Amino acid sequence: MLCPFSLTLLLISPLALFTFSLLPEGEPPVMTNAEAPELIEDELVLDVRKEGDRIAVRVDGRECTLEELPVLLKPMAQQNPDRCVCIRAAADVPHERMKKLVCICLEAGFSNLFFSANFNLQEQ
Repeated sequence: MLCPFSLTLLLISPLALFTFSLLPEGEPPVMTNAEAPELIEDELVLDVRKEGDRIAVRVDGRECTLEELPVLLKPMAQQNPDRCVCIRAAADVPHERMKKLVCICLEAGFSNLFFSANFNLQEQ
């Protein structure tokens, strides 16, 4: 009898081979005029880091806790709900706290959220 992993490989392998056979042959395309993406105008940056048992958030340079954040974000969202919110979190911030942070942003009225990768808040 086959184990579930072996069965999965048997099912996926032919599909992968078929998919790769559809790829064009030759050298991959190269972008000759590649540029860094433009900075987003008027983005709101939330720097999130863990300080002991609590989560500290810096909103455009102003320090607050996760509990104080809704009071700070709601007027900003009312003023410009389409404003981009960049969430930059340290690696040690728990996933549950990040989910709560996203919910706070959504409840405040922001919906254009994105995350910044490889941001080290410990050096600041």
